[in-house]
Amino acid sequence: MNKQELSAVRKVTPFILDNLDVKDIVPYLWQHDLVSQSVTDELLELNETRRSKCQRFLNYILSVDSKCTFEGLLSALRFKSVHNFIADQLQNECVTTVDSTDDIQEQNVDVHSTKQIDEQPRKEMLCQNVRKIEIVTRKNISAVSVKLKRLSHNAQFDTLKNVASKIKRAYYKTRMKQNGKITSKMFLADMHFVSLETLFGMRREQYKNFEDAHDYLQEMNNLIPFTKDPTICSMVYLSRLGSAVAMETQNAQAVDDGLSYLQFAKEHAEHISPGKDTGMVYYIETNLLFEKYETNPSSEMKTKILNTIEIGMSHFAEESEDVKRDLKRQLMIKMAYCYLGLGIFGNRIENVAIENSDVVHAKNVIDCIETSEMWDGMEKRRKMLFYHVKAEYYRQIGNMDLSRMYARQANRLAEKYHWTKELQNTSSLLNGLGSQAKPTEATEEDIYHLLDEVVSD
Repeated sequence: MNKQELSAVRKVTPFILDNLDVKDIVPYLWQHDLVSQSVTDELLELNETRRSKCQRFLNYILSVDSKCTFEGLLSALRFKSVHNFIADQLQNECVTTVDSTDDIQEQNVDVHSTKQIDEQPRKEMLCQNVRKIEIVTRKNISAVSVKLKRLSHNAQFDTLKNVASKIKRAYYKTRMKQNGKITSKMFLADMHFVSLETLFGMRREQYKNFEDAHDYLQEMNNLIPFTKDPTICSMVYLSRLGSAVAMETQNAQAVDDGLSYLQFAKEHAEHISPGKDTGMVYYIETNLLFEKYETNPSSEMKTKILNTIEIGMSHFAEESEDVKRDLKRQLMIKMAYCYLGLGIFGNRIENVAIENSDVVHAKNVIDCIETSEMWDGMEKRRKMLFYHVKAEYYRQIGNMDLSRMYARQANRLAEKYHWTKELQNTSSLLNGLGSQAKPTEATEEDIYHLLDEVVSD
């Protein structure tokens, strides 16, 4: 690798350490003679953690004796699209590094080695990548999970509890039948598991005292051995447990403790094909990173949040269109929050640096969410969050009338459905806009849009 490429790898090292499993790429590198047999054997056979193996791998490719080229590394990361997002990050960093120097000649040092890799005929891998748990059989469960979450996000709390209760009764009734099909029992166990997860998530959204959260978690944990894919359910359980731990107000290290559980969940995720469940691990991690960002709004943490959101969306992209749309837009709203300096509940973060480019990025995200394709089926809770971030956008560009209009809509939804944590921030935003109104007219499209929402509610 040349100087710019080595620099790019070093700059992206923390991101690589967080996300790369070297077992997925070392066989490819060995087949193309980019790592030696001894290095391959060492990395595949070491009884160490994923992160430790990843650090050894990085030490090797950054050493003077390394045969690994930059383009060869990118090709390995992109093989079967396993780590495309890491390859993109490396490539973008390398372009940035090259653009900032006048040394164009060094940029092309490894062109010949690159062509040799790209021009080799496509062959079957001599050593197969680590087998990942397929999620094809969980497509129906993912759809059930999303439908249950929509009940919660549309404030149909009684309906959700009623449906969850029926699923629970059906599961325990079927489980006791000795002549029942085991696959049917497992499917009902999966449904019961995701209903408990949804009830748990509803408690977090309402931010109520978690007196009964332990009961939900305990029952989820007890169900894991009876589900179709225990590793997947274990991953979900650990991520939800991390979320619960992070909410312990008496623990000063609560968020860090919660993130520790997320690391265990992410370790499971590395052995599961990307989808709704693995994406939710990164969604929950995003929430916890937001809480750290509120106390330390550094540019590094902001970048980490945005990267985590991108990873989560790439996992959701593997689902069906309706499931993907539902999951993607909730992360896009969080992305807009991050760009505009808002915390997880819409509170304005103090001492956060917001550049003009951030405001532009936020507007692009807002416009994307408002497209008919993305907006279709938007739940009340997501609408509340969206109206809040749109109100904040208009406040930051000085259009106080439109800001107040959207803030009022967000506040109405938060108040009506008792989302108390968000309510205190929508109320604060609305009250602050009272004395800042300008004689700016809302567009006809804005007015009709809000009228439609009032009627639909």
